[in-house]
Amino acid sequence: MQNLAVTAASTSLNEGAATQLAATATYTDGTVLPLAPGAVTWRVSSGWLASVSSSGLATAAVVYQTTNGVARAD
Repeated sequence: MQNLAVTAASTSLNEGAATQLAATATYTDGTVLPLAPGAVTWRVSSGWLASVSSSGLATAAVVYQTTNGVARAD
C-alpha cells in the first residue's frame, strides 16, 4: 500500500454529534480500493473527538468552543 486516506461523511460536527469515517487505500500500481471499516484500526489522533468506534463512527466531544479534531486509520 502506498497511501491510506481517511474521509468523513461530515467534516463539521456539533458537540456530541457523530459522523462516519471511511478509509481508502492506494496501491503502488495505482489501484484505489475502499477498505471495510473493520479492516483498519481507528483512533483519535488529536483534538476534541470523544471517540472513534471500531466501525469508524467518530463522535465529537463537548468542548464549549470551536476546535479541530483528528482521527487516524492504521
